[in-house]
Amino acid sequence: LLHAVNVMASTFQAFTKSDMLNVVGDVLILATKKWLNYQWRLTVAIFKAAGQSFIEVGVAFIDMLGVLVTADFWKGMWEALKAIGNSFRALLLETLAELIEGAKEIPGFGVLLGDSEQALRQSAAEIRARSDAQSDRAADYLAPAYQRATDRMAAGFENTASAFRAAFAETRDLIDETKQLKRLEAAHARVAAQMEANRLAAEEAIANSDAGKPEDAKPTITQAIEAAREQATGVGRFASAINVLAGRSAQALLADEARRHTGLLQEIAGTLSDIKSTGPPKIATRTQPIPEPVFG
Repeated sequence: LLHAVNVMASTFQAFTKSDMLNVVGDVLILATKKWLNYQWRLTVAIFKAAGQSFIEVGVAFIDMLGVLVTADFWKGMWEALKAIGNSFRALLLETLAELIEGAKEIPGFGVLLGDSEQALRQSAAEIRARSDAQSDRAADYLAPAYQRATDRMAAGFENTASAFRAAFAETRDLIDETKQLKRLEAAHARVAAQMEANRLAAEEAIANSDAGKPEDAKPTITQAIEAAREQATGVGRFASAINVLAGRSAQALLADEARRHTGLLQEIAGTLSDIKSTGPPKIATRTQPIPEPVFG
């Protein structure tokens, strides 16, 4: 809070009304220019990333063609097709076994069908085991091709992202921002110089206010500044800000007002004491007789 008040006070001290309007105008113009430059950079980066993505698609297609001509790929595909076919055969046999088991509930069919459902289930289990083995062999054959494809996709995404970042960083601004940046840097320097002047004035005020104290009771300027920094936010920090704005500390202003009220109370007390000791003031009376009128 103290820093914010100091910055505001220094800003109003360093700039006139016209200067403030110029600073606000420069900020608005700079914000508009930065937004337009950002949109320009973003557009260029998107187009370059799109071009890179088309290149990556072509590279991936060529890479996949290289995969298709390998013997392991076709071996893996053949094993995968056989595994799918055997899985389907096992499913059909298990379904047929379920139907036979249901049909045996019909009188006379149990003796006719015998234990055929168990034979079907056993055949289905053997075929399913064969399908699992074929699936494992297909995975072994196709694993290098799958890893090659995933690596190619990851590299494509990374190359596209790198092209976007590089284009965004390397694209030059469409609108020059130098003029407004220099003005705002100069304004910042003026505020910083005013803040430093206010700090020195505050240190001098603290030193002057402690001139009449004994040496052992005088805090050093560094100690006074540290004590002001350690105050809690609120009245203490706001009063410290008044030191800079008014040229006097809030404690000094309150002390002057207290002395004035004390003197007024002492004067009233003295008047009441005089009245009590001497009594109320007497009204003047006539001591000589009034002369009688003389008639001629």
